[in-house]
Amino acid sequence: MTAIPSAVFGLREITANDKDLLINGRVVNLRTTHSGGDFPLTGYPAMDVESWKKIIKVCQDYGLNGMRFHSWCPPEAAFTAADEMGFYLAPECGMWNDFGTPVMQQRLYDETARLLQAYGNHPSFILLSPSNEPRNYARFTPQWAATQYEKDKRRLYAAGTGWSDASQVSSNVQYAAMVAAPGGRGGGQLRNASGWFGRDYRGALQNVHVPVLAHEVGQWCAYPTST
Repeated sequence: MTAIPSAVFGLREITANDKDLLINGRVVNLRTTHSGGDFPLTGYPAMDVESWKKIIKVCQDYGLNGMRFHSWCPPEAAFTAADEMGFYLAPECGMWNDFGTPVMQQRLYDETARLLQAYGNHPSFILLSPSNEPRNYARFTPQWAATQYEKDKRRLYAAGTGWSDASQVSSNVQYAAMVAAPGGRGGGQLRNASGWFGRDYRGALQNVHVPVLAHEVGQWCAYPTST
């Protein structure tokens, strides 16, 4: 008798309503940390679920509910742990480069297809950006975001992480992660010293109608661990 394959999965819906990000119809405020693949003791990321549960628990203890991966995608274990702990993940394709050539553009599409095939069923996987601070992206990656969302609406897609180009908040994208919002008050600035202590950035987003995450606010190099 042939065994029937089994799969563990979760159900959730992520959508956007103007500037609001919604999970199952409820507004969610993402408080994410930045992961640059920094595992200094091994030189490679943890590959087991329990290690990732420990990492996520530390993040949750600090009041965070998600993690953004700077120009890389974590292993299966990270998604599994995040699924079980109700933690949100925002991977990026493993590229930090110039999208001004057809070769690199095709490589992004190929990388995206592989990434979604491997990890696309995980409910913790809610956002996807093509790259951190890409070059020559404005005429290409917004259409990439539109194409990916048309094919798979289980997550939202950005035109890139960082920068402050109008293409990042165009009708083609479902969210943005940026330094400043084009056309907003105060230069559209979304981060600076006063912002770390409670500044109101609504004026900076006056002309934006997609959810926006401020890019790399208050970076302090640290390796917090649980006792």
